[in-house]
This record gives sequence, C-alpha cells and structure tokens, in this order.
Amino acid sequence: MQRPLDKVLEEAAEETFESTAYMLSMGEDDALEADGDEWQAVGVPFSGPLSGHLVVRVSVDILPELACNMLGAHGDSLPPLAKQQDLLKHVAGALCDNVLSRIVGSGAILEIGPPTLLADPEAALLEGKSPQARASLYLDAGQAEVSLLVEGAVPELAAASH
Repeated sequence: MQRPLDKVLEEAAEETFESTAYMLSMGEDDALEADGDEWQAVGVPFSGPLSGHLVVRVSVDILPELACNMLGAHGDSLPPLAKQQDLLKHVAGALCDNVLSRIVGSGAILEIGPPTLLADPEAALLEGKSPQARASLYLDAGQAEVSLLVEGAVPELAAASH
C-alpha cells in the first residue's frame, strides 16, 4: 500500500510533468526502456514551515523530448544540453512548489531556492539522508524519480491531498 505522502508526491509529479513538459505518466509495462544507466538530477532547496530538498532524477533520454515539448521545437532544432538542463531545473522548481502547496497548503509562505544540477545523480539523496517520500514515474520518454527530504516532522495530509 502506498503511503499518503508518497501518493501526494506522485500525483504532484505526474501533474507537473504533464502540465509543464507535456509528458504523460504511464504504467511501467508501457514505458520506453531507458537507453543505459545515465541519469541527470536536480535538487531544489526549500524552507519555511517545512525545510529540506526535493530531488528530481531523470533518465537522460527524457531531456531532449522535455526540451522540445517545452519550447515547441522539432527534431532538427534540438536545443543544446545546457538549455535542456535549464528546462529540467524549471520543471523541478515547479514540482517543488506544487508538492509543497499540497502538503502545507497554498497559504503558507515558503522560500524555494534555485534548482541546481547535482554533480552525482547516483548519490542524489543529499548527504545520505533518507527521503520521507519517493515516487517513480514511467513517462512516455523515459523514467523519472522524485524524492522529498524534509528536516523534522511532516504535517498530516488528510486535508492537503487533492
């Protein structure tokens, strides 16, 4: 059975990838197989009623489609890798805002720091801390994993989930 915070994180991630990058979540069996084991990770720090980090880790095969979808570009006009990474950071920032508003409510004042690329996507769980929530998405272009690391207790979610 899925924990309530995992469910909130998964729903927020699905909605954010769909609305910002036009990427649909599908069942694991229907997803494209990732080309190799290369990953890109972005961390987003936040503070306020909750403090911690959101980590978004994606298979690198997602980056070109994510960028093309967000920019309205087509096959021959693939943006450079740096632009693709910037767009992933944009999605991660939007996802952080989306999930935190579901947890603490839209009226809470939170400070969301700038999303940054993590040098080691394999060790993206920041200083060995265990995440309070995790979600894996199988998108039409590859796989995404989202982890929420919170310092201290997380409030009850009964009223916060959609």
